[in-house]
Amino acid sequence: MNKAMLDTLESIICVSNKILTLLDTQDIIAGELTTSDEVFNLSSDRENLLHSFFELNSEEELQECSKYLQEIHRLDLSITAKSNSVYQRAKMEVLKFKKNQKAINAYQKV
Repeated sequence: MNKAMLDTLESIICVSNKILTLLDTQDIIAGELTTSDEVFNLSSDRENLLHSFFELNSEEELQECSKYLQEIHRLDLSITAKSNSVYQRAKMEVLKFKKNQKAINAYQKV
């Protein structure tokens, strides 16, 4: 495996870990995710790195770095699980906010 491949793989892993950290610290305030732009930007960077990595390397070269690819796959699963968790929390917060808003509106009519 050449240095460029190794650097790209390490970058993908680093960005993946940053995404996971941001998802862990994601706050939901009035139904808005506080760090969603940053997560989106990092996800775009990660996607671009992955696309270019797979486009630029042959099957044989990819086989040489299976350990790194397995780590990236594990990180993918973690990102998906944490994203789903954040989504569910945000969904619950939005519903809670809407219920509170309905209660406020009902009191204002009285």
